[in-house]
Amino acid sequence: MDTIFTYTLKNGQKRSDQYYLDIATFSDEVLEEVENQAGPLLDSFLFYIEDTQRETPRFRSEYGFEFLTLGVLWRVYAGFSVGGSGVSQNLLIWLVKQRKKIRLLKPSIDLLRGVLATVFLRTTNSKNGKTHPPTLENLNGLLSWLEAAGDFKEEVKRLHAWCDFLADQPPEIANKYLQTAISLAKWFEERRMTVMGEYTPQVDQLIQNSYP
Repeated sequence: MDTIFTYTLKNGQKRSDQYYLDIATFSDEVLEEVENQAGPLLDSFLFYIEDTQRETPRFRSEYGFEFLTLGVLWRVYAGFSVGGSGVSQNLLIWLVKQRKKIRLLKPSIDLLRGVLATVFLRTTNSKNGKTHPPTLENLNGLLSWLEAAGDFKEEVKRLHAWCDFLADQPPEIANKYLQTAISLAKWFEERRMTVMGEYTPQVDQLIQNSYP
């Protein structure tokens, strides 16, 4: 099988300097769009963090990227998590913890996790989160799924704060906030292809030919 290089930071040039200029500019654009779509929401979340004292407040931009991450993960994985089995997810979460405790068993546990994840984590639901209602219940299911997958430790840690914040809102407001995250992620998905797509020239080829 031919090697498919899904991304390049040089894009035909000798150095990757232009990439870092482009990604810095795009990062500023993303932060501006976060403010456009979710500025008052971020104000409320920052007040929640300070009021509950659950952590030392961090930069506003960090929370903005967390909110975007929530929307991106929803669009990619919510279709797998909605309707999943809580028992199977708890089993996978337990295996992740054992993997960290018993290093000698790590290869065997990884093999078992791979088999179980293939069976349990890919449900018959839609393969994305674009058609699932943005509710707190479904968000909790998504976080459980991400924890069971074992590859999203930091994301789950950060997004639990968002989940608690949303649980503190009236249901209709929480759903509206979730929809805002999803809409922001949709904008990001489309915009990054326009601005940064030239650095990922063979992703479509990988998805169409190698991924299946």
